[in-house]
Amino acid sequence: MRIRSYLVGLAVIASSFIAVNPVEAQSRNGWEYVGTNKVGTKSYIRVLGRKGDLVKYENKLIMSDASGINDLVVLMGDCKTWRVKMIRSLKNGKEVKTEDGVAMNTWIDIMSGWAFNDDLNAACF
Repeated sequence: MRIRSYLVGLAVIASSFIAVNPVEAQSRNGWEYVGTNKVGTKSYIRVLGRKGDLVKYENKLIMSDASGINDLVVLMGDCKTWRVKMIRSLKNGKEVKTEDGVAMNTWIDIMSGWAFNDDLNAACF
């Protein structure tokens, strides 16, 4: 269940987004600003495609600290059942592997307050 831990950790890091600045919310090269959490991590999404209630999108997290870590995650979201599954994950351009690759395509229910909630909302609507 390493992927679930990763997703929960990612959600905790990116949670508590503040209100979106209308100027920054405008798309740049297809990227839409979602918000900045209380530790300064900025979240952006870019919709890659839609089919019915499903939306495929990229989520880019830019950390505010000196670590220089930037995450890019490709997700599939279900706008009807409010679930996501991670399709691909890159940390500073390097593929992040999971234990046996088991949970990479596992649907996860989105809980209120998670950053995934804001990201999926932006991707769906």
